[in-house]
Parts: sequence; C-alpha cells; structure tokens
Amino acid sequence: MVTLLDLFSENDQIKKWHQNLIDKKRQLILGLSTSTKAIAIASSLEKENKIVLLTSTYGEAERIISDLLSLLG
Repeated sequence: MVTLLDLFSENDQIKKWHQNLIDKKRQLILGLSTSTKAIAIASSLEKENKIVLLTSTYGEAERIISDLLSLLG
C-alpha cells in the first residue's frame, strides 16, 4: 500500500533535500505550510535516525510536533 509519505518522497526536490540531509548539509525549508513541512520532515525521519529542527516561534514548533505525532504515531 502506498502511503502519503511514499508519494511525497517521490518528488525530485524532496529527494534532493533528503540527499542533502544524508550529506549533513544545512537545509532551509521556505514556502510550505506547517502541515507540508511536517510531511517533509516525517519522510526524512524514515531515512535518518535524527534531525535538528529550528523554528521561528514556539507556536510553529508545537504545530509541527502535533502534525508529526499524527503522521508517525
């Protein structure tokens, strides 16, 4: 069964982003809604054990955490 994370991970820009994470390059995500950012982060967590995520506000961090918990359980 194909999941939302599988479909998202097929995007060429997301693949490049994942590769840059593996190569330990700093990444900046702009122009995505909070939920879409959470999907991108969740798709990377399937490949990477840990990542560091910085947000501009505490509220944004809470929304991303909430979305990640919904996506990843």
